[in-house]
Amino acid sequence: MFSDIEERSWLELHENEEVEWWCHPTIVLYLPKIVPALIVSAFLVGLSFWNPPVNIPYFAVGLLTASAVPLLYGLYLLVEWRSQYYVVTNQRVIKKYGIISRNINPANFSRISNIESRVTAFERIISFFIPNHSIGDIGIHTADDNLGDIRFESVKDTDRGLNAIQSNLSNYSSFKQGSSPTDE
Repeated sequence: MFSDIEERSWLELHENEEVEWWCHPTIVLYLPKIVPALIVSAFLVGLSFWNPPVNIPYFAVGLLTASAVPLLYGLYLLVEWRSQYYVVTNQRVIKKYGIISRNINPANFSRISNIESRVTAFERIISFFIPNHSIGDIGIHTADDNLGDIRFESVKDTDRGLNAIQSNLSNYSSFKQGSSPTDE
């Protein structure tokens, strides 16, 4: 089930570590940015084929060139969306983002102090109209001042993500309480 995520070069799993859940941010919240960019690009391409009343040299070439800007912006947003990963393993949570540079924020369950879920009114409305979506953010508060908090933004299935984190956090806490200091 998780074989495609486990094959990513940036995801180095520790010994006995298994992926429990992973996702990208939902594409639904990127569409309000991507669709207008593609519409503007298509409009400029169409306008370049329009015959203006005045013969302006390079009018069509200029419009075709200008149409590349919103098209490239739309493509950039798609690549940005695909480059974000939220991963929950049985030992830690990981947030990976970045297109050219790669940023990976892992937090072991031993460092997680609290988790929270936040759903905006807009996300609730969108979730109501799209089946199998419970869009929201998952906040992971860590006890590490250097790491800070990790936020999984625009998660498609917030409930599944929260359950994966909570069950593994509970398993970690149960294991930690049942072990003695010499077992570690």
